[in-house]
Amino acid sequence: MHDAGPMEGVFVKRILAQSMRRRAGLPSILMLLLVAAIIATIAWALVEGFERERALRAQVEATSASLSEFGNMQRGVFEAVTGAHGYALKGDPRYLRQYNAGRKTTESALEKMGSLPGPADVGDRPSKLRELGETIDTHFRMIEIAIQLAQQGSTEEAQAWIAATDDYDRMTSIVKLTQELEREEAGLLARDIAAVEASAARTRPILLALLGSLFLFFLIGSWYALRTLRAERRAQAASSERAAREAADLLANELNHRVKNMFAIVQSIVGSTLRAENDTATAAHKVGQRIQALSVAHDVSQGAAAMSINALGELVERTLAPYRQDNRAIMIDGPQLHLPQHLVTPLGLILHELATNAVKYGAWSVEQGGAVAISWSLEGTPELLELTWRESGGPAPETPEETGFGSRMISTAARQLEAEIDQNWLKTGLEVVIRFELPEGEDAQ
Repeated sequence: MHDAGPMEGVFVKRILAQSMRRRAGLPSILMLLLVAAIIATIAWALVEGFERERALRAQVEATSASLSEFGNMQRGVFEAVTGAHGYALKGDPRYLRQYNAGRKTTESALEKMGSLPGPADVGDRPSKLRELGETIDTHFRMIEIAIQLAQQGSTEEAQAWIAATDDYDRMTSIVKLTQELEREEAGLLARDIAAVEASAARTRPILLALLGSLFLFFLIGSWYALRTLRAERRAQAASSERAAREAADLLANELNHRVKNMFAIVQSIVGSTLRAENDTATAAHKVGQRIQALSVAHDVSQGAAAMSINALGELVERTLAPYRQDNRAIMIDGPQLHLPQHLVTPLGLILHELATNAVKYGAWSVEQGGAVAISWSLEGTPELLELTWRESGGPAPETPEETGFGSRMISTAARQLEAEIDQNWLKTGLEVVIRFELPEGEDAQ
């Protein structure tokens, strides 16, 4: 916990990486905006062309209907005039029915032509339709008088009236007005067809240019995506290489830390044993036993012996066994508790680090020896395990100004336990409290 190993530049690297990602994303956003603008322009051109075609179809339908009604009107006038003449000459009721049918057809055609949409800017359709209707109505009123005379039996008078009122100019006017209206409808149709063709001629190159631009942007986007993918792969490879180097550095630091600790512990074991024993053989035997116990404790902290441990008390005993000496007091107190296998290694690592630091800096670093008390208890539901490491009899501890490698290893192990760790540097010695939940079913025995 006193070994310095500062980590520098982490936040700066993150900020730079985020800034580079934002700059790398800007061309993609611009590309998307350009593509969206092209698509919107294409959609506008298509909608405009569709609207023109729809207007043309509507005008074609109206023109066709108007031309059809013109034909119906002309046919109706012809049938009405023929029927009236026949009835006036022969008095046959069939001619009268022909007249009535022709007049009805004519009036219906005039009414429909008045309701159909016509050209607002070509000719004077409403006034011409009105003039045509008035001319036809006048012609029918003249014919009606002849029919009434024939119905009264005055056949000769009826024939004389028809001969007298058979106005060539009136019929010519009807034909002329009809032809003018037909020409106006045809002119409107031709104009709309020309407008649609002109619109299509303008729209076609625009569409081709836009589609070409879209294809070009697709190629550019594909090239950029490929370039970005390659850059990301290079960055990922560099990141993986950097992570591998960092992992190797971390492993080297941990190995260096452990080797230094082992040398310090072995030196402490040999020194304290030789001071306590006068007999060389006995001292050598105890040194060998304690180094063997240290090896077991190391295996426990690394997980090699985890499968053979199922009790917290046994884990504590094995981890602290190498440090037991006549001048070192170790007090262990707590209920029998079976630990899940995945908790043994991180907890053993924490205990091993605390014991190592007690030998190097804490209660066991003095010649007369101090004491370490380890206790634990269970509380609440789910069960919360609280383990306390309390040192006494050593030098007064000082709060470290920097976080050493050992402290980071303890923090890493605590995260694996999902534990909270409180460290208090009291005047009597270091106190460490570890709290974490036990999985359900792990009850105290």
